[in-house]
Amino acid sequence: MSKIVNEDLEKAELYLKEAHTEFDFIHEVRKKLDDKISNMIVLSGVLVNLLFGLGYFLYERQITAYSTLCLVILSLLSYLTVTIIGLVYYNPLKIQARSTQKVMEKYEEVGKKGKLQTVKLHIAYNLSLDSRENQKAITKKLYGLRMMLYAFTSGLFFIMFALISIFF
Repeated sequence: MSKIVNEDLEKAELYLKEAHTEFDFIHEVRKKLDDKISNMIVLSGVLVNLLFGLGYFLYERQITAYSTLCLVILSLLSYLTVTIIGLVYYNPLKIQARSTQKVMEKYEEVGKKGKLQTVKLHIAYNLSLDSRENQKAITKKLYGLRMMLYAFTSGLFFIMFALISIFF
């Protein structure tokens, strides 16, 4: 009989370990996404300033080609869009993390009757639920990052064509 109990305990430990690994992985992915979004906000902010500088340079040199001006403005708007999208999706989303203190209190009340494997399975189940909810939040942030990259790329094309039109 103790062999069955040991197997059940080992299975519960395995579930807990896997659930904890998944939770930690999801947390790390969220932090990396936040870093990428932050870097895109900073980079687009720098490019907005450079484009204002380029616009001033074009104004001072009296380069008033309508197409060049439109391309610079479109690029500027693209980078401002990147910044706005980044600020919207950089905000902290609701991250699920249940309190293990409640679980401990619940099983302490049960006393000796509660089995260790039941506690581990309960915590593993909660971690899995939290991971699933956190994955939904990460998916939203990933969508925002993808939109930022599209806007950033379009801004690069606009500025590239504006620079080509200045020199040709």
